[in-house]
Amino acid sequence: MKALAGYEEYVQAVSVYKDFLSKTGYSKTIAKAFLFALGKHDGQYYAWKKSKKLPYAYHLCKCALSTAAFSPEDKHIVIALWHDMLEDGRTNKKVIANELKDYCFNINEIIGALIILDKGNSISSKEYFKKILHDKDACLVKAADIISNLDECIERFDEIIKSEQRFWIYTYLIEIPRFFLNSKLLPEEYKKEISLKISQLKLSLPNKNKIEFEKYSKGVI
Repeated sequence: MKALAGYEEYVQAVSVYKDFLSKTGYSKTIAKAFLFALGKHDGQYYAWKKSKKLPYAYHLCKCALSTAAFSPEDKHIVIALWHDMLEDGRTNKKVIANELKDYCFNINEIIGALIILDKGNSISSKEYFKKILHDKDACLVKAADIISNLDECIERFDEIIKSEQRFWIYTYLIEIPRFFLNSKLLPEEYKKEISLKISQLKLSLPNKNKIEFEKYSKGVI
């Protein structure tokens, strides 16, 4: 927890780290993957309440916890911990492949899922989600990523809805149902939890934001 030293606002992150480590059983594989993720995302932060910043590993652990709720496999938890590495430009395929030599995984499966999860490899949201839905590993981790992001939207809702970040919520409310939830390829257990959170966010929108959201969804804004 060296990265947290001196930051009282990171109590939230520490609790998530502890929860993550306890629920994933402290396996050597998960611990090694976690440290690799910490190193690659060093200096990267996750926006939090009142303009505070948490280490990006907070989000990675939240995603890994959501993933573990769907699958106990180490492979899926590792993909969750590493899911933003390529997209955020924190490393490359060669470095990841070299790291994976010490793991008992199919290297091509892990890297293949990470490539699919990199939005930069798709020309549109529709294509992005289509690729994800055809890869079981990427689909599971993306569902967990969406759930963790929706949880943060709900927890930080009062601040986000008053800022430019509200358009990020609007985009999620449009794209997730359209390109992800409507697919027959999406397992029901993912669909149910995501749908509940999407509904909660929609119902939470103040009237003026509902009007703005409608315009945004029609491309008026």
